[in-house]
Amino acid sequence: MNGGAEEAGAVVLTVRPEDVVLHETRTAGSIPVKVEDVLPAGGETLVRVAYGQENLGVRVIGDPDYAPGRMLYASFREERINLYDRETGRRLETGVTTITPILEEIHR
Repeated sequence: MNGGAEEAGAVVLTVRPEDVVLHETRTAGSIPVKVEDVLPAGGETLVRVAYGQENLGVRVIGDPDYAPGRMLYASFREERINLYDRETGRRLETGVTTITPILEEIHR
């Protein structure tokens, strides 16, 4: 990895669907999302949610009772987040001390 998040300007945040957690109520560090699609896939369910103009894919174990249009809250497993410098595309070194301010900015 090259450079740290503290040194970057605008960043791109990526996270895998299994590292997004959906909540019924607001939790610390969560963002409001709207359920767009619910796709049962055997022992898990793929849920597509919208945060503003952005779409997130979420992998949920089991068969949750989510319907399109429902409002939920999403949080990210911070240790699994990847950050990239928007200008160079390079992956940035991260840690909780760098992720927390970025998530706080996203949640405003």
